[in-house]
Parts: sequence; structure tokens; C-alpha cells
Amino acid sequence: MKFLKAITLSALLSFSITAQASVIKVFDVLLDKSQFEVLLNSRGIMNRGVIGQVRKNVRYSLQDIAKSGTASMSDVKAMRKYIKSPQDVKRYNKMMKSFSKDSSKVTRSELVDSINSLVFLSQRYGLKKKAILACAPCVNKELSEAGFSFTLNELKGASSKKIFAEMSRKAKNPTTSAKFINTQIRKQKVGKVANVKAHEEEALIYMLLIPRHGTADQKRVYNSMLKVSKTKNGATDLFDPDNGHKFFNIFSDNLSSSELNLWEELLDDTAKVMDDENLGTIDAFYSVLQKRADGVTDEAEKADLLAKLDFIKKEGCFSK
Repeated sequence: MKFLKAITLSALLSFSITAQASVIKVFDVLLDKSQFEVLLNSRGIMNRGVIGQVRKNVRYSLQDIAKSGTASMSDVKAMRKYIKSPQDVKRYNKMMKSFSKDSSKVTRSELVDSINSLVFLSQRYGLKKKAILACAPCVNKELSEAGFSFTLNELKGASSKKIFAEMSRKAKNPTTSAKFINTQIRKQKVGKVANVKAHEEEALIYMLLIPRHGTADQKRVYNSMLKVSKTKNGATDLFDPDNGHKFFNIFSDNLSSSELNLWEELLDDTAKVMDDENLGTIDAFYSVLQKRADGVTDEAEKADLLAKLDFIKKEGCFSK
């Protein structure tokens, strides 16, 4: 009988050791393409496009945290010493707790929240190598509906490469980013004090570097943006309450030349409506979009444009 008990105990111990050895932490799953996809699927995230973008967001985040290659857990832990904001410290600690969990036991909410935090913190405290932080609802509706708050958009080209290089040197953390923003808006005479949310800072910094490094198309959009940023006394102020816009956020997306030309046209039309109808920036912008939608003869296309307009209004993608 004792012999049988010993065998049973031995078997249980053996099973326990095997089970422990097979535990895979959430962070380790992030590094493995196939395991990561399986984990997302098991938590009800099935959309292939969403999965692809989430994987890309994680990859860019880990690259920005690491000095070279992809970040290890040691790199993620080392990031902690740079985080000073109590709110960001809280976000970091919660993320690390989830990353250390057994991936088979992590909830969907914990997984999504930890990825949101990784993406956000990597751009606040990591190197700015090639991607811009953007609000998910305004650039990827399906990603947002799956619970993800942010996305990273890779911006390619020689101009973007120069912009990212300067961002990495002069806006490497929240303190230097704030200093850089306020110095540049005074130097470029586009405002007095910046009023932006933390996740919007990168897009604003990118915009402020366009006069120095941007393409010809980007510079024209920059100039058109200034036209819709006039105060009542005629001065330029990107952050004036009466303007109420956040058009700098368009630079958080990888826009083609034709898309930039469309934005230039939309902003120029908005400036004209502001003058002709004495409207504020956002009201004039919505009026321009409404007129364009009304002018479409194809009913399906018109319905699509109107739905997009309603979505932009609801999410406040370009309004404060």
C-alpha cells in the first residue's frame, strides 16, 4: 500500500513539474507569431486584419524599447527607471503583472490592456524609430471595436527617416517632448502653449518638424493647416479654443501623395468657408465634408461618406 502511495505521489510530483515547465508567460507569447495568434483567437479576437495590426503594433513597440533588435523582458524592465509620471508608473506596473502571468490564465481584458500599455509606453519612453502613435478609433475602427486604444503606423521615406532621427534625439521622453513642442510652436509662431493629450504628442512633433524635413506635399498641408488656425484677431494659434481642431493628427497616418493633396484641398476649402460664412474651424470643416457628400450621385457612395462623417464627429478625431 505504501508502495502504491509512493508511486501515486511520485506521479503527481512528476505531473506538477511537467506542468510548471510548460507554463508560457504572456510576454513570451508576444515574441512568437504563431503562439500570439493562437492566444488572441482563444480570447475571441478572430479578425485577421486586427490580429495582423496588433502583431505589428507589438513588434514596433518592442523595437522602440530595445536599443537594437527586439526588446527582451530585461529591456522592458529597464524602461521602468525612465518612467516618472505616477499615472504611467501605475500603467507600467499593471502591464508587467499581466506579462508575468501564465498565458493560459490571462483574461482578454488583461491581454488587451497590457498591449495598449506596451504600445503607449514604448512611444512615451522608447526610441522613435519609424512609427507614430495614433488613436485607434480614428484610423482603425475594427481595431478599436476589439478593445485596442492605440495603433502604430509606420511612416516611410527619406523625410520621415530624418524626422524620426530628430525626434529620437530631442523628444525622447515626456519632459523633453513637452520642451521641444513649446519651443517649436513659439519659434514657428503657431501658438503660445500646446494643449494636447499624451497620445497625440508624437503626431504634433512630427508636424512641427515638417518645415525642416517634410516633403513638398507635407509642407503644403502644413501651410493649409495654418490657414484654418487663425484667431479672431488674425494671429495663428493651433491650440486656440475657437479653432478647436486637432488636424495635426492626420500626420499619425501613412498618407500617400494623393491623400495629402486631398487634405490640402479640404483644409483650403475649410478656410474659405470660415471666411465666407463666419464659422469656426470644425463647423466649417464639417460643412465642407457635408457638401462633398451631398454632391455624390451614387447613393451607396453617399451613404458611406455620410457614415464616415458621423463617425468622425462621434469620435472627435479632429476636434477637441
